[in-house]
Amino acid sequence: MQGFLFEEATNKVFSIVGTEVLSTQYSTRELINHWSLSRWKYQYHSPDIAVHHKILHHQYPFPFDYERVASGVGCLGDAPLRYGDVEGDGQTELVVILNGLLVIFSPQYERIVFAEYIDESDWMSKAEMTQFFSGQTVTVAQYTSRFLAENDTHWPGVRAYAKLFLGDFDRDDNPDVMVWRKSYRSNAVDNPVSGFTKLSDVYQHFERDLTAQSSSEAGVTGEYLPQDTSETILQQWLATAEMSWATGYPSMSECVGQTNQLIPEMHDVLLNDPQVLP
Repeated sequence: MQGFLFEEATNKVFSIVGTEVLSTQYSTRELINHWSLSRWKYQYHSPDIAVHHKILHHQYPFPFDYERVASGVGCLGDAPLRYGDVEGDGQTELVVILNGLLVIFSPQYERIVFAEYIDESDWMSKAEMTQFFSGQTVTVAQYTSRFLAENDTHWPGVRAYAKLFLGDFDRDDNPDVMVWRKSYRSNAVDNPVSGFTKLSDVYQHFERDLTAQSSSEAGVTGEYLPQDTSETILQQWLATAEMSWATGYPSMSECVGQTNQLIPEMHDVLLNDPQVLP
């Protein structure tokens, strides 16, 4: 899949405008179809990030919004709209990456079929802290929460990332998505270890079983639905497939000067996690 804001396919152009997906005729730009987007009901939200919002009694997750605010991890947000065949079944999907959220939208099924935060982090780098606090002394954490600092509250920052693994891991002829999530909290200022301490590894399995969906009350939705698969089994699947944190998607940075390199944020020595080191 290649990343462009507008992607031509079978004489169509797809685009994201606000919270809508538009399909237009390439030659005439005539509107063919449009679909409104909302949060995917099976989307995972990091409990470690949710805590930051609960402290201030703020709603989390925020209302659904596709406004682009940053390039994001690995500069993937610089190409926010991508087009390709995700599971190799001959059908093409739209992949939207904005503000750390990856969304797979299927024009065939006219809905979001999968969504995952590949970066749900809430923290500031040292350079950002120096600029933000402008000479003030931070006594709570080595790396503070951006959200809480902007609301005059000092709290340790949290980094939360996810890697995706696609395949038919249970060999039932249905495409699977395995998600491996990691979260870390900043060490305290007086901690001699620089960086972060791991909070958790979370594994989850999603599968698109169109046969099972055809007999369900909801009918065929084309979605990758969460499965009741133990983390032990998921870890075994990854080991059997010889897949590691480094091989999960996203893997390579798309930043200028970093292409063909692992995404630095997801393989940072400051995470103090041997699994993420190259």
